[in-house]
Amino acid sequence: MALKDGDDFNVGDLPSYQALTRLKNAFRRAGVCVASELSNPQSGMALSDSEDNRRHHVVSVGGSTTFFEILQAEVMVCMDNEIVCYDNEPVTMSVV
Repeated sequence: MALKDGDDFNVGDLPSYQALTRLKNAFRRAGVCVASELSNPQSGMALSDSEDNRRHHVVSVGGSTTFFEILQAEVMVCMDNEIVCYDNEPVTMSVV
């Protein structure tokens, strides 16, 4: 049994620092995910935005911290091996 496998906490459990770090790295924020709102974002964190249900991956690029969206669509619309975008958003569709 382990938290990383999906098991629940039990009364009296004292989680290890590794378990607490896993929880911190996958928390759901109340609001929009932007680097300026976190005091110390760490590379590898995967955040869930409560305003638009998008997930973001924290990445360090050139010394600055950036949030990249984790695309969660069932099917991405592609043309000529490129993702199609409309109004600066990727175009998706459901599996038919």
